[in-house]
Amino acid sequence: GRINKAWGLALRKRFCRGFNFELQAAATDNGINICLAEQHSFPLSDVFHFLSTETVGELLEQASIASPIFKTRWRWDASRSLQLLRFQKGRKVAPQIQRIRSDDLLASVFPQAAACFENIEGDIQIPDHPLVKEVMRDVLQEAMDLEGLKAVIEAMHEGRIRCVAVDTTTPSAFAHELINAKPYAFLDDAGLEERRARAVQLRGVLPDAELGEAGRLSQDAIDEIRQEIWPDIRDEHELHDLLCGLVVVPVETLGHPGARDWDVFLSRLVQSGRVLTAKRQEMAYVVAAERAQWLRSLWPDVEFSVEMLKIPGEVPQNSDILRKTLQGWLQISGPVTSTAISEQLGLDPAAVFQQMVHLESTGTILRGVFEGAHGRESVPDTEIEWCERRILQRIHRRTLATLRKQIEPVTPAVYMRFLLDWQHLGEQRQLSGEQGLLEALRGLEGFEAPAAEWERSILPQRVAGYDPRWLDALCLTGAVGWGRISPHPAFADASSGGPRRVVPTSMAPVTFFIREEALWMDLCLSQRQIPEANLNACLSELANRLRSLLTERGAMFAGDLIRMLGAPADEVHRALWELVAAGVVHADGFDSLRLLIDP
Repeated sequence: GRINKAWGLALRKRFCRGFNFELQAAATDNGINICLAEQHSFPLSDVFHFLSTETVGELLEQASIASPIFKTRWRWDASRSLQLLRFQKGRKVAPQIQRIRSDDLLASVFPQAAACFENIEGDIQIPDHPLVKEVMRDVLQEAMDLEGLKAVIEAMHEGRIRCVAVDTTTPSAFAHELINAKPYAFLDDAGLEERRARAVQLRGVLPDAELGEAGRLSQDAIDEIRQEIWPDIRDEHELHDLLCGLVVVPVETLGHPGARDWDVFLSRLVQSGRVLTAKRQEMAYVVAAERAQWLRSLWPDVEFSVEMLKIPGEVPQNSDILRKTLQGWLQISGPVTSTAISEQLGLDPAAVFQQMVHLESTGTILRGVFEGAHGRESVPDTEIEWCERRILQRIHRRTLATLRKQIEPVTPAVYMRFLLDWQHLGEQRQLSGEQGLLEALRGLEGFEAPAAEWERSILPQRVAGYDPRWLDALCLTGAVGWGRISPHPAFADASSGGPRRVVPTSMAPVTFFIREEALWMDLCLSQRQIPEANLNACLSELANRLRSLLTERGAMFAGDLIRMLGAPADEVHRALWELVAAGVVHADGFDSLRLLIDP
């Protein structure tokens, strides 16, 4: 925890100096949390190189002076050195008075620590005073562990500690403690309700590595946004303004599908001398007259079609010209790599990548994998994809809107029409033949309905010209089976009350199942297995004898059961119906169930 607190304070100071922005940070025993704004963008792996053993001590000293740690340690050391009185005239000095006297002592011994930071330029000069030295030693060695931080940084730079940068859209489970850290972990003076970390959503979502294709940006959304951001030029004046912003414009750009009437506007600009044509290494360009000197500075070997006029104005450096060119093209291009844009404009890919990194540091663009192949651990620098920040936000919103539209809720009427069509009950939706009956049973798999209703209403409504022989054929060939899943209410009451007999009726719920997909049926039956005591209590004496016989001898014909039990056929059928209603037995054909329903 002491190392992380030192590391977090030093990193926060480094960020503040680099981006000129006060950051929020927190540190616990398990990690560091630094909250950046949307203007900050850089490769995550660069964070491991922000600090060095030579400069971390100075950075931590400057960072700790402005932190509450310094003032707390100052009051402690001032009290221990008897510079602050805790008792006066036999009475204890009030804490607020001690705090006021501590601030006065700090202002006299260390004026810059109590001065207004708006009037301080550069680093704060730490005075050579024994009390200040003692406070700085306590801050760096007791409250924090500077030497331990140096050892960690040295091990990172030497490779003894492996550093891994992972960029995810949602925080990992290990970051939840840091995001919900308490005030004692804060490294800045922002209140709990003002923390940027409080805005992070801790939803139970899959990480990007598991999402795969589902977590990608929609290619349709990227293509749509590309068409929308392409400039819609209405006259030659707007085209001239666009050429001034893009600086380097190849002639092939005029062939873009969205460049309607650009050739007409360009001819007017050329005639009026506001636009020049240029050529360099077999590539032709059009350039605004105001940017001709920029193009000459960027490419000394460029050839213009007419003599270039000297237009007053300072010519920026080549790096600034290239940066402005890339910034203009990224605003109308969408996601693009350094190689693609350098080939399009005829620029050096290495120089383009360098300026892309500079634009990234200003927060203008972001790097990522938007259209390229996912799953590659490393790609060349020139193949990294870049996208302007606001364009990327539009692509994200369009992708989310498309995904939400796919699961958009519908009205009850639309849902009912879908159900009717899905169950083949709608107009011109009925199935036909034995194969159609199998498809209908597949859609009703697991749905329990009264046994008498299956062939009376359910199946004839879904299969045109329904023939009971089709169901018999499916059952006898083993493609389809039937049975009861839900236990009879009598078995639930047997344990709490007295014995209750199973009363068999034709309304007993049964369901069909496809044997190839019958694993769910086996799981349901195993989880709802009825205790033996309940079966003996709720079934009749003949039904229990019949169940024991089937358990010992296996599957048997109805005639054999009647002969071996020595009971009348009606009573044997009634006992079989009890076992069917209890979900204990079933037959290999549906004709046996028909006989029980309607003797």
